[in-house]
This record gives sequence, C-alpha cells and structure tokens, in this order.
Amino acid sequence: MVFIILQTLLFDTLIGLIPGGSAPFLQTASLINSLTDGTPAAPALTSLVLWILLPLGIGFWRNQRKEVA
Repeated sequence: MVFIILQTLLFDTLIGLIPGGSAPFLQTASLINSLTDGTPAAPALTSLVLWILLPLGIGFWRNQRKEVA
C-alpha cells in the first residue's frame, strides 16, 4: 500500500523528469490519461503491462511455486 502511494506521488514525478519523451510509457497515470483525455493508447498499454500485469504475473508465479511467506 505504501509503495502505491509513493509510486504515484514520488516516482511518477521523478519519471517525468526523464528527457526524450519516454516518461509517459513508465508513468502510472498514462492509463487514466488515455481513458479521460484521449491520449495515445501505446503508453497506456505499456504502463498497464509494467505496473499491473507484470506484478500480478510474478505474484501468481510465486504463489504457485509456494515461495510466498
């Protein structure tokens, strides 16, 4: 829970400072911005995979292998 708060408040702001235009692909707000503002879907999909599907898949894999304490 604390990581989610830090991620949205601190990490998204710091990621926004990355030069070159790759920040929207790493920010968690890209998914919401794509749904509300009509921004391109590629950053939203990348953000979805990186911050939602990847941790979900890793957690499922660890749970199946009984690595969860």
